[in-house]
Amino acid sequence: MAEPPGPWQTGRYRVTGGSIRPGVVVVEDHDAVRRGLALLLADAGLHVPAAVGTLAEGRRAVRRERPAVVVVDDALPDGSGMELCREVAVLSPGTVAILHAATLLPGQDTAARAAGAAAVVLKSVDGAALLGAIERCTAAA
Repeated sequence: MAEPPGPWQTGRYRVTGGSIRPGVVVVEDHDAVRRGLALLLADAGLHVPAAVGTLAEGRRAVRRERPAVVVVDDALPDGSGMELCREVAVLSPGTVAILHAATLLPGQDTAARAAGAAAVVLKSVDGAALLGAIERCTAAA
């Protein structure tokens, strides 16, 4: 039986120009936001092997790419982002989930963390909070 691919052979990390770039899959249903996040992450030196718009596509991308991090919108057209947070440990052991929410309802942070999210980040115009969460999550890995 063949061994599973190592982290250097997947979307988890990419070695470019002598530096190691964590892979981040983006799951966001709004096309403009999804494209903006992918650009923000790439401009920050992260590798974005996939940016998709539904829970089903997110599941497939996480399973296929095995990223270091998945940034998932809390509300997707075919389900909850928390659902994907719960499934990440099975789909891609070692992948960290970050829930990206437009608003934070009372108890949502606690529920997301119970579902497996390493962080909950509010959507904002500058993106610094999201980049900081990704940096903290990948440094801890």
